[in-house]
Amino acid sequence: MRVSRSNTTSIFRVKKQRNFVAIDKSFLSDASLSCKAKGLLAFFLSKPDDWEFRLSEIRRNFKDGKESIRKGIEELQKAGYVKKVKLRGTKGKFDGVRYLIYETPYLSEVHPQTDFPTSGKPKADNPAAENPSLLNNDITKDTSYRAGTSEDISKWGKNDFIKRTASLIKERLEIEDNYKLAAALIGDSDRQIDWYFPMWLVEYFTEAINRADDKKKYLFSLLKKPELWKLFMSFLESESFMGRGL
Repeated sequence: MRVSRSNTTSIFRVKKQRNFVAIDKSFLSDASLSCKAKGLLAFFLSKPDDWEFRLSEIRRNFKDGKESIRKGIEELQKAGYVKKVKLRGTKGKFDGVRYLIYETPYLSEVHPQTDFPTSGKPKADNPAAENPSLLNNDITKDTSYRAGTSEDISKWGKNDFIKRTASLIKERLEIEDNYKLAAALIGDSDRQIDWYFPMWLVEYFTEAINRADDKKKYLFSLLKKPELWKLFMSFLESESFMGRGL
């Protein structure tokens, strides 16, 4: 087949009248995803919103074997495009699992549901934290108000939370020593719920933190507020959290 050099067309499309789907193509440019993961996500997004996620059904549409597909799904889970949630029956007993599919990573979806300000500088009567050393965790040791909340909320490990929190700090707060700060905020706790709290604060109070004269100091002061912890606990029980993936 000969093609004239003046013909610049490289991609040939069909006129779409049926058998097509409209999706956000951002994930196709996500360099953190493999070709396999992108193909799986495109397949998932082509299905109806009430499609029942079954590995056997997926395998019928791919040449890949069961283990290959499973690894692709795990990759999407780690990247925030797929979430596996436990289902509870009427009596609270385990009743299977459900996979939730996200067109964009769940962590990029921020829907503040709080009465606390998300703009403006912190008020003068807010408790001021001392300017902490980033490796000093003493500032977060008084967490007695967090008693009785030790449930696991994610498959992520501590390092995963630190990395994601560090990424949010750099992206939203433009703080360069982001990893060290994230590690200090999470501290030496062994509870997932404590690891998630700083990440949630960065997500939901980005604008307020950015307007503070000292972002680090203000962020540490937020960790010490029992009312924010209570708000965080309410968030974990809400549909907003159940619709996300960790």
